[in-house]
Amino acid sequence: MKRKLNYLLFGLLLSLIGTVQSCDKSDDPTIPTVVAKDVIDIKETSATLVFNFESGGGEIIDCGVCYGKNPDPTVKDSVVIYDYFRPDGYENLYENDHVMIMNKLEDGVKYYVRAYAKNEVGLAYGNQVEFTTIASKLPKLAAELLEYDSRTATCKVNVTYDGGCNITEHGVVIGKDRFVDTKKYLQKEVMGEGKGEFTITLNGLRWETDYHLKAYAINENGTTYTEDVEFTTPTIYGSFTDERDGNVYRTLKIGSQTWMADNLKYLPKVYSAKEGNPLQAYTYVIDYNGTDVAAAKENWYYKNAGVLYNLVAAQLSCPEGWHLPTDEEWIEMELALGMDKSEAELSSRTTLDVVKMTDNRDNMWLDMPNDANEYGLSMIDYGKRAVSESGVGHFLHIWGSGYWTNTQNNSSNYIIRDFDISNRSVNMKRLSSSKEYGLFVRCVKDE
Repeated sequence: MKRKLNYLLFGLLLSLIGTVQSCDKSDDPTIPTVVAKDVIDIKETSATLVFNFESGGGEIIDCGVCYGKNPDPTVKDSVVIYDYFRPDGYENLYENDHVMIMNKLEDGVKYYVRAYAKNEVGLAYGNQVEFTTIASKLPKLAAELLEYDSRTATCKVNVTYDGGCNITEHGVVIGKDRFVDTKKYLQKEVMGEGKGEFTITLNGLRWETDYHLKAYAINENGTTYTEDVEFTTPTIYGSFTDERDGNVYRTLKIGSQTWMADNLKYLPKVYSAKEGNPLQAYTYVIDYNGTDVAAAKENWYYKNAGVLYNLVAAQLSCPEGWHLPTDEEWIEMELALGMDKSEAELSSRTTLDVVKMTDNRDNMWLDMPNDANEYGLSMIDYGKRAVSESGVGHFLHIWGSGYWTNTQNNSSNYIIRDFDISNRSVNMKRLSSSKEYGLFVRCVKDE
């Protein structure tokens, strides 16, 4: 209803204009007469047309300004419809004429403009006027995202205009919201100086993350940014469903190996921490000391950390097509993640960035940095089942977690990975453990 009323008022205003300019409506109207007088206030992205028209003795139905980059623009091109209200700043100027502002123009571009008016006889165009918007003093550039994956993004930047002075720097910034710029960013890559086309690859991105990318160029007059390019990195994980119990595990390709990125949760039986035998399979859930499997699976540690296995159980529990990794397979994975080969068989390693293997944000000992779990393995430190000197088993929530390998160290011990978060540091050592300890299991896919 409101919109209809606006149209009625608009028609009434146009009718009044026609009445004022032609005094009395003619019984034999002709097509309107339109004259464009001048283009004034030409800026980088706007300009104002001064024009006038005669109604031809008829009723003005429509009038306005049409413009474009080609000669003889029509109402099928860009149009500004006349609404009789004078723009701000022109209240006392050109009082006997009409003024209309054309906005959202491109800088440094030649335009053609004509005023038009329409009555019941027909549509009339006025004379054509040409003008060129002021060229910007800022750089011009465009960016195209060529490709991206879970960890990288490659984009092409084309700096086409320097604003009349040297471009001192151009590059790319990336962040997590559309307000990213050269002062607020997650990553900034400076590509060089001057004009031209450049391609750059951004590394170290996080999987399953929304990113915003902009290219920029700087000269002495300021900085120009491209439109925001938004993209979401895909997951790094595959998926495997254990048909024995329906548990779903994330899988991760590291080098030529495929690892489970979650601790194994297969739990055919459950035992109290006090029970154990190094020659038989025993499975445990931290802080559960009963024998009810269903109840154990409701335990927070089962849902978030998985199952603890003694060695025999660990050797038997990986699903078909998967196996308990050997020490050599652990080393292969660690080397693929950047560990120096000279440390492969040492107990303590300094070249392996364990933080990037760690996803333990609930641990009270450490505020995890931004690059935590960058490798995606989601290693955790929630505890183990240990055995005292008197032979009594118990759960430990400190002094680290352990992961079994299938490599024997001596007659009673097997090599493990001892994973520990404490005192705001993260360590993973290559140690050995008694077979009756309860440790976590990561399975590796059969090749």
